[in-house]
Amino acid sequence: MPRTQVQKSKKIINYILDNVEDNPQHISVQTAEHFGITRQAVNKHIRYLVKSNLLDYSGRTKDRRYSLKKTFEYDKALSIEGLSEDKAWREHIRPHMKNVPENVIALCEYGFNEMVNNAIDHSESEGIHISITRNARNIELWVKDFGIGIFNKIYME
Repeated sequence: MPRTQVQKSKKIINYILDNVEDNPQHISVQTAEHFGITRQAVNKHIRYLVKSNLLDYSGRTKDRRYSLKKTFEYDKALSIEGLSEDKAWREHIRPHMKNVPENVIALCEYGFNEMVNNAIDHSESEGIHISITRNARNIELWVKDFGIGIFNKIYME
């Protein structure tokens, strides 16, 4: 495939991945209009993304809807006793950040550590539940504590 064709294919693939969540049912039409190509040409790229496990779909033909496929999920319950936010990050989240740009890792680390630190310092919970979910475009980090809640904590003080 000539270099310009490869570059155009990459642009089409990135466009689909960037826009599929906002237009899951009509991403083929939207992409075709955006690039001035046929829907059949777009569908070739969509089939490639499905085969590569980056897109998922449901429904048939006209009712087909596409979505970003989860590429990774991790859930873990942790005891707060002896836990530090950097240990939770280092042992449970950071190892799952392969192929993620350093600036994104830094943002994730900061947000995650703040959530864990908040649970350790304020929740009065015995444990937390952490999770990470990734797809081709997003990383979600969750920290759930089982504490008393901010309003009860204020009321008790």
